[in-house]
Amino acid sequence: MHNANAVLRTHTTELDIAGLQDVTVKEHYVITILNAKGDKLADRNEDYSKFKSIESINGCVYDANGDKVKKIKQSDFKDFPLYANAGAYSDVKIKAYQVSYRKYPYTVEYTIETRQNQTFGLPCWSPQKNIECAIEEASFTVTTHNNTALRYKQFFVPGSPAISGDEPKEYRWKIAGVSAHRNEPMSFNGSFGTPTILLATEDFMLEDHKGSMASWNDFGKFIYELNKGRDVLPQDLKTKVRESVAGITDDHQKVRALYAYLQKTMRYVALEYGIGGWQTLDADYLARNQYGDCKALSNYMMSMLSEAGIKSYPVLIKAGIENEQRLERDFVCNQFNHEILLVPFVNDTMWLECTSTELPANYLSDFTQNREALIITPQGGQLVRTPVYDTATNMVFHHAGISINVDGSLAVDMCNQYYGEPALHINHMMNENDHDKEQYLHSKFHLASFNIDSYKFERTDRGTVISGEELTKLTINGLLTRTGSRCFILPDVYPLKLSDPTESGQRKTPFYIPESEAITDTFEIIVPGNFDVEFVPGPVSMFNTFGSYCCRITKNENKLLLVRKFVLNSGIYDAALFEKYAVLITLANNESGKKIVFKSKS
Repeated sequence: MHNANAVLRTHTTELDIAGLQDVTVKEHYVITILNAKGDKLADRNEDYSKFKSIESINGCVYDANGDKVKKIKQSDFKDFPLYANAGAYSDVKIKAYQVSYRKYPYTVEYTIETRQNQTFGLPCWSPQKNIECAIEEASFTVTTHNNTALRYKQFFVPGSPAISGDEPKEYRWKIAGVSAHRNEPMSFNGSFGTPTILLATEDFMLEDHKGSMASWNDFGKFIYELNKGRDVLPQDLKTKVRESVAGITDDHQKVRALYAYLQKTMRYVALEYGIGGWQTLDADYLARNQYGDCKALSNYMMSMLSEAGIKSYPVLIKAGIENEQRLERDFVCNQFNHEILLVPFVNDTMWLECTSTELPANYLSDFTQNREALIITPQGGQLVRTPVYDTATNMVFHHAGISINVDGSLAVDMCNQYYGEPALHINHMMNENDHDKEQYLHSKFHLASFNIDSYKFERTDRGTVISGEELTKLTINGLLTRTGSRCFILPDVYPLKLSDPTESGQRKTPFYIPESEAITDTFEIIVPGNFDVEFVPGPVSMFNTFGSYCCRITKNENKLLLVRKFVLNSGIYDAALFEKYAVLITLANNESGKKIVFKSKS
């Protein structure tokens, strides 16, 4: 069991679709935990809600000899809310059990039966808990009744299902001998990197609402009809909207004005009670209560834009870390967890993240950028791709003026400018207290000894790109040493300190860079009048498809100018290139240790 922290001995799942509002799932599995890294796979969490009930759940723990150590009863499971924090509310709860036995190897067995009263979202089958868990055998059986049309999509499951019967109809999959694999850094697996089967019925029910997943267009029609008529504003808000855009002739500026009003007056609260997870609160409710979830805030903004004579459309999207949030466009089913707003014009489009109080209009963060999503229109759904932010958007500029104090410390005056994703944290820091700001600054410079003499954060949005500026004065110790008539200076007052990607063994999987970014540093060092420059490190550069690094130091009168640029390009790259990527990162990190030599004139 090479690379395995656990072994799934057997796993059987039986899913029975008796009707569009009657689905039963029976699951039984036995897993052996080999070491501490596999302990989390011994635990079991099961959610339940208005749409899903837990009929039974129990298990057993066995020692290395197969003797029963603990019988796990349903009453042993503890109940937790889905969201523990304020500002997020759901009827979904979790039954959870954590195994405390720790004598390896040990084995855990679970048997669970659940029942759900909707087919808007069927559970997927994914028996391999992670890639470091091997599978001896696993099977999945789906039974349909009443001529229910079943669709499925397989990932890393070889062959086709064995299909038998007609009414009822049975689909059966089996896998065996699935090896564990080492978890390689920066791996890309899309949404599904282990054996997985997605399921969907062509027709579905959600409470008393019936819909179709025959196409994205049909799916969009269902969402539109579910939310139709909830965009009516109260009269006082209609008046406020008209006053807010009075005198503004450009529709883009009208959008910005109303978006600013939304951000000023509303707050985000996640609300996921029953069908409320998909059906918005109406605009009048938000006007009176001044809070809502993503779909309610998008609907509210859409309603205000409509009052201003501007068309807009809600967009369902799979938000989150981009590596894990790719839409399976050829398999229509509920793959969404968030909603944003699209405002189409004749020559361009504006995007609005209505849950944010910080993002400028027409800027989406990495939470929703660069992925496919579904526009909801009265005619149905239509796939669209959100904007991609490349190195022309995600930029960082560090500029430092450096002089040498009498005591050998360096006086540094820094102006750092951030655009796109790098600006988000800077702008967030503006709202923090002085203690948190100072902690942030002390953690970011990666220097052994320094004092922060003064600092200032400022938001400097230009156009549609979020941006921020950070002004800092530092006194840095330990970067200058003297030996006789010479001074040795480490000129890198802001080391990059990039994460080391080195790994042992030959890489097998492609590696993934989620975001593009360009960092440009310009450091001006004033040469003391009684010194000459004896030595500067030579220029270095390295270029590849995934990124580049270059650094050069030049002399201009009484100043040395260090200019370097580090670039990463988002993408999925072949495993064979990973060694070169590691070389690039090592090169950029090692440059911080190169010294300039000054020699006394006397």
